[in-house]
Amino acid sequence: MIPIDDCQLLISCCNHKGGLYLVHFKQQQPEIKKILNVGCTGITKYGSSFVVISNSHGIFILDENLNVIMNKALSTELDLHGVAIDNDKAYIIETKTN
Repeated sequence: MIPIDDCQLLISCCNHKGGLYLVHFKQQQPEIKKILNVGCTGITKYGSSFVVISNSHGIFILDENLNVIMNKALSTELDLHGVAIDNDKAYIIETKTN
């Protein structure tokens, strides 16, 4: 096992117990905090902020402290599966309508 010490991970989870989680490893012991209580299907860094997508709640923008600063609802008929940022444009993968 690779030793992990004083590391933080953001993890997006969909389906059962979905959400956005912050996992902080301290002395190789994880501390888990749920940031968003909605199924999340993708996350990317944008400057000092984060863009998170959710099939049920659309697009979230979080600040550097993981506070929601904006939420844009999208059609629940979409099946969102990932997000990337390039040159200030967000590219969101959607698999239901392609």
